[in-house]
Amino acid sequence: PLLKQLVMKRGLMVRPIAIAPDPDYSTPETTRVIYYCRPKGPFATFDKTEYLIPNDQAADLVLGLLNRLLGKDSDLAKFLTYQQDTGHLRELLVCTHTQVDLACGRFGTPLYRQLRKIHGQPGADLRIWQSTHFGGHHFAPTLVDLPTGQFWGHLTPEVLPQLSDRCGDPQPLAQCYRGWSGVSRFEQMAERAVWLETGWDWFTQP
Repeated sequence: PLLKQLVMKRGLMVRPIAIAPDPDYSTPETTRVIYYCRPKGPFATFDKTEYLIPNDQAADLVLGLLNRLLGKDSDLAKFLTYQQDTGHLRELLVCTHTQVDLACGRFGTPLYRQLRKIHGQPGADLRIWQSTHFGGHHFAPTLVDLPTGQFWGHLTPEVLPQLSDRCGDPQPLAQCYRGWSGVSRFEQMAERAVWLETGWDWFTQP
C-alpha cells in the first residue's frame, strides 16, 4: 500500500529490488537493506545508505524509509547502529528472476556466475548479486550497475570484462547499453549517444 501511494498518488519513482543472500556477503539472522536515492542537483552517482539489520527489524526499517518518502515522521535514528560503511562499493545486480521471465533465469544465471567467480570475491570493491526483475525482461540478460545506475541488456560473456573494467572502445557494447537511470526513457537515447562519442569518462560526469 505504501508503494502504491508513492508511485500512483505522489508520482515518485520507487523501484524495489530483492537480492538473493550470498554466503560470502551475508551474516546469519540478518537482512541487508541497500537504499539508493537521487541527490539534489546534477549528479553522477546515487546516494547510498546500507543497513545490516536483525531479521525481525527489517520490515520496520523499510516502512520507515517509505514513510520518510511520503513526508511522514519516521524515526530512523534507532537503526543507525546497523548502518554499514559501504559507500565505496560498486554493486552489479544481475536479474535471474525466472518466475517473471524464463530468459532472465536461463541467460542471466550463467552471466551472474561468471561475474561472481571473476569479480565478486570477498574483500573486493565490487559485489555481484542475483536480483529480482527491474524492468525490460525483453533485454535479457540484464544488469544494473550501482551506484552510478546504468542499465545493461542483451549481454554476452564476451563483453563482461569490458563492462566490469569500464575500459576500451565502447562501440562493442553499443547494443548492450540501455541507458542511465537518472534520466527519462527518451533522454536515455541521447545519453547513450553521448557515451558512445565520449567514452567511459561520461559515466563520471554530473
